[in-house]
Amino acid sequence: MGRPAAGLNPKKRVTQYSLTQWGHRDGLPSTTIYAIAQTGDGFLWLGTADGLVRFDGIQFVQVPLSVNGAAAFGRVRALLRGTDGALWAGTDSGTLVRLNHGTMKSLRLNAPIASVRERPDSSIAVETATQVFRISAATMEIIATCRVGAIPVQPAKSWSPQPMSPGEDNPTQCGVDSDLHLDPSILGRTHLPPDQVRSVLRDSDGNLWMATRESGVFRVSNPADAHPGIEQLSVVDGLSSDSVWNIFEDREHNLWIGTQNGLDRLRDDKFSTVTRRTGLVSNNMDSLAVSGDEVFAGSVLGLNRVTTSGAETVLRGSILSLAAAADGSLFVATPHGLATLKNDRAHFIDLGMQANQITTLAQSSTGELWFYDPQEGLYRWQPEHAAIKVTAPAMQGRAVSAIRAGARGDMWLGLTNGDVVLYDGETFRTFDAADGLPGGELHSISVDSDGSAWIASEHGLAHYNGKRFVSWSRKNGLPGDRVLWAVRGPHGRLWLGYTIGVASVTIEDLLRAASDPGFHIPYDFYDDGDGLHSNPDLHGSTPVVVLPDGRLWLTTSEGLATVDPAHIRKNPFPPPVHILQVTADDAKVDIGKSITLAPHTHRIEIHYTGLSYTDPRKVTFRYRLLNFDSQWQEGSTRRFATYTNLPPGKYRFEVLAANGDGLW
Repeated sequence: MGRPAAGLNPKKRVTQYSLTQWGHRDGLPSTTIYAIAQTGDGFLWLGTADGLVRFDGIQFVQVPLSVNGAAAFGRVRALLRGTDGALWAGTDSGTLVRLNHGTMKSLRLNAPIASVRERPDSSIAVETATQVFRISAATMEIIATCRVGAIPVQPAKSWSPQPMSPGEDNPTQCGVDSDLHLDPSILGRTHLPPDQVRSVLRDSDGNLWMATRESGVFRVSNPADAHPGIEQLSVVDGLSSDSVWNIFEDREHNLWIGTQNGLDRLRDDKFSTVTRRTGLVSNNMDSLAVSGDEVFAGSVLGLNRVTTSGAETVLRGSILSLAAAADGSLFVATPHGLATLKNDRAHFIDLGMQANQITTLAQSSTGELWFYDPQEGLYRWQPEHAAIKVTAPAMQGRAVSAIRAGARGDMWLGLTNGDVVLYDGETFRTFDAADGLPGGELHSISVDSDGSAWIASEHGLAHYNGKRFVSWSRKNGLPGDRVLWAVRGPHGRLWLGYTIGVASVTIEDLLRAASDPGFHIPYDFYDDGDGLHSNPDLHGSTPVVVLPDGRLWLTTSEGLATVDPAHIRKNPFPPPVHILQVTADDAKVDIGKSITLAPHTHRIEIHYTGLSYTDPRKVTFRYRLLNFDSQWQEGSTRRFATYTNLPPGKYRFEVLAANGDGLW
């Protein structure tokens, strides 16, 4: 099966997926999850030690398994969504329940139900400890009864039950032959005896996932290969328990794990992180640089070479700042002076002066290195020469926070007071708020190949197009005023760093907003719900870099984060929308039929939900009450609407939902 548009990237390691847990503190009635299913209306269903539970990504609701409406719960060991859309639940008390479009039917089998599966002819096979019942899906009548021989691991291998008595029934009348077979060599490599595997799932990429009694979860990549890859996920990696009952893949290709101690979800995040746990010498990285197609990160404890899978240490000791050199080497500023790094070997440069606190540096396209030391000032250096101090009047007494090189020998100098100085090879030109800069402390500069520059500052974003500056801020629709950095990515998009997350906007929309003050800039926003587990942060002068292939790396409050803009996996599934509850003056209203409210009803409250499990927090809504609202109300992420003192009349309530990627 082809790789889904959203879901788990099979090329990632199991521990690189985002792992989220739900338990008692989140409203889960029982943390023992035996079975998981998803019905066609989008709801997720959990078979727990305390009954059947419905989950919409935000709220857990217990559903009584009783025809007369009594609050009967008990253990639900097995769940099945039938091809006709019905949900089947098997309980420890021996009751089989069928729920379909609000109706409920039940059948007593008088033995704990271990599994419920559908046969090719759409009849239902229900397994207990000693028997298998074949049941009509339409009438719930028992068609055949067979004896279980050796009870297998379901559905890890195929099996056929034995008849109750010789010749009474054909075993194929009851059983379901599973197409999942575990190669004995796989169990051998995991050191698992067969009775340790509780269930097996084949995901949409063809990988096998094994739920075990005491060893967490195993993923078998490419199980048909002679030597398939096998990885384990356990409590050491954040799993809620090593005792796992069930694994389920939803329609958005998230993986759900039901354990003895909670509900877990594995999801493929848009951002990946690298921290001390994966090889960084420090979680407080000060500077980044790209040399060729490699990324280097410096901190007070050393220099790392980083990749999406981790980091290796290249140098030990304090690194103050970094810059790429034209010859493929790396300039490394340390408390002992300036060095070049090539083939992982450092060589100190004789600058003809003391420069032990270089905070920012860059090499121009002509080969000249510019650097700033707060004690010594701004300098220019060429190989085989002594460094020369910049004494231009525009730079006298000015503190430099960023240096960036243009493509035509020009150099951009960002000052701590928010001004920008452009050196064009001959003269220094100063820009300030009067020239269109947003003002406030300057945080970073990035320069495009066409010579234009992007300025990130305390009060907004600015762009220099070769003639003048144009600026944008929250008033233009951006997420905030304080921009930490701005860099151009692939496909005509600009990426912006904020303390609350990362935004991506099209340059076309920015330019439109510059000429149309009423236009609010649309953007994609990424935060901890997208794998950005720590906030973007600004420790040094180079908080972000872009690789030749367009991948971004950025410093955060804890380690580094990276995203590949060209391969962000969008969620293609719009969320199904449901009205959950209506109240009139705090009294529940039956929403199963047309609603007529009493005169003088003061307050109506309508609760709704949108079912997207990749990031339920980011589901957004619009709603309107026809014959009352003149336009859609932007309800944001709120899941209820309130109306008071409606005049007599006929009304129709409508609600729309969008997933985290904006698909309505």
